[in-house]
Amino acid sequence: APAGAAARHTQMLRDALARWDGVELVDQFQVEDALQRESAPPTLERVAALTRRLGAGRFVRGRVTVTDGRTHTQVVLYDINGPVALLEARAPIADAVPEATRTLESIAAQLLLRAPGPEVDAFVRRGTARSVPAAQAWLQAQASLREWDLARADAEFAAVTAAMPTDAAAHLWLAQVRAWRGRPVDTWAGAVARATAGDTALGSRERVLRVGLQALADGDFERACRHYAQLAQRSSGDFAAWFGLGQCRTLDRVVVR
Repeated sequence: APAGAAARHTQMLRDALARWDGVELVDQFQVEDALQRESAPPTLERVAALTRRLGAGRFVRGRVTVTDGRTHTQVVLYDINGPVALLEARAPIADAVPEATRTLESIAAQLLLRAPGPEVDAFVRRGTARSVPAAQAWLQAQASLREWDLARADAEFAAVTAAMPTDAAAHLWLAQVRAWRGRPVDTWAGAVARATAGDTALGSRERVLRVGLQALADGDFERACRHYAQLAQRSSGDFAAWFGLGQCRTLDRVVVR
């Protein structure tokens, strides 16, 4: 691949990594100076030794190739002990800067979080503060939800809200999990209020879930049912919508009795 493209993508990936809180990168000029002083070929072992001398524990190596007119990048994260490959990410890179930036931001997140692209992309697209511990807790909470381990998801979403107190989606899902667990309303109504304060940061589906939860918290079960039914009609496979619909109908019957 052209040297210019490789250098440009390297800088864009570095910038993407630097946007994460708590991530320390070795000064670029130090790296370049150390590489220039190396007379032997930069084998993995030599790069690992160089990385150790610079005071870092991990390093990234990448390759840019052009196939059938399309540019592709391959990036591997290594631990200096071994060295051992921890994660590999591959993706086509668009020529346009905005698209290339999004791709390299996704790769940076995958390297830092050591998680699959789609899950990481969903977190990055939310546009919240980029904290590695908070992102890891978010991904773990989502995994707990898929496994229907609500107690663990509760603790993990609580960890996200502690790390990112203005994250509306984290507060929404903390409230949702607690409602699903049948916890008292006063243990999750505050989280709904904080999600409401950041409503504009929520997706359209999450906004409907938030309104449904608020209605449940207010004891307005008819309004809650209307919103959950709206969501179920929009997507017949939406578990949260159907669960919420069943929950509001059950609570409404209890009140009527």
